Amino acid sequence: MGSNPVSRTKIPVPHLGYRDFELDQRDSKGAVLENVPVARFPRDPARPQTGNPVSRTKIPVSHQGYRILNWIKGIRKARKNFAFVSDYVIISLNKHAGGQAVTEKEKMLAGQLYDPTDEELVALREKAHALSKAYNDTVETQEDEREAIIAELLPEMDESAYFQGPVQFDYGCFTSVGENSYANFNFTCLDCAPVRIGANVFMGPNVSLLTPLHPLRWQERNLYAKPDGTMTDREYARPITIGDNCWIAGNVTICGGVTIGAGSVIGAGSVVTRSIPEGVIAAGNPCRVIRPITEADSLESEYV
Repeated sequence: MGSNPVSRTKIPVPHLGYRDFELDQRDSKGAVLENVPVARFPRDPARPQTGNPVSRTKIPVSHQGYRILNWIKGIRKARKNFAFVSDYVIISLNKHAGGQAVTEKEKMLAGQLYDPTDEELVALREKAHALSKAYNDTVETQEDEREAIIAELLPEMDESAYFQGPVQFDYGCFTSVGENSYANFNFTCLDCAPVRIGANVFMGPNVSLLTPLHPLRWQERNLYAKPDGTMTDREYARPITIGDNCWIAGNVTICGGVTIGAGSVIGAGSVVTRSIPEGVIAAGNPCRVIRPITEADSLESEYV
């Protein structure tokens, strides 16, 4: 058991919202390990943007105490739901060697069932909700105030991006926004799982990015009382990725687990429940690909 039992496992990994979690640097007998590697892998630019860039990567895990998080179980049947990419793909590992359980935040970001009433998560949400309201209470001419608020709400938002407002974020800190991206009125982002919005993304009014998921059976979905009497529910979440140069038209809802390929256009009123490839027009409820975008769609072709 001294070897890594998952060194050849195909690991589906979401995008940059996943951080390196601190590793418990002890073996199963409590001895301190030296030179424990961080499970971080650069994206292979040669791979297509909709594929899993590390599906065959050997994971450098020091010993059997490190286990890949439970949501990897059964992934061969569901791996199509986990095809996300970024500049770095980061494997998050559970700290079992020292007998420590992961936090509810780590469970949430890893796609596991988590407790939304956890104190750390409640504090993060309250902060994001307050900052969202503060941003919404400003007007466009209050540029300095808006910049300060949005920088705190969205620390991974490029300075050249702009949100018209009103906005509503569940956490904010789990969302990244690329350069020159724009969201029109009433933008909602429930970022219980990491959300990546690429560069030069246009989003119309009333766009919603919704990562949370709930059990389908009401017996598992309804509120229940924890041992201390606090009411909670069972939730989990899936990441959302919007590639560079996309146009998400007004009143579009994008559900958890969806990737929108670079350069695609999502028609107004669409409900996107499955990933959309690059360079296409897609629309409808549920959203489906209509056709590819070609040179015939050039403005020169339209107005000549």
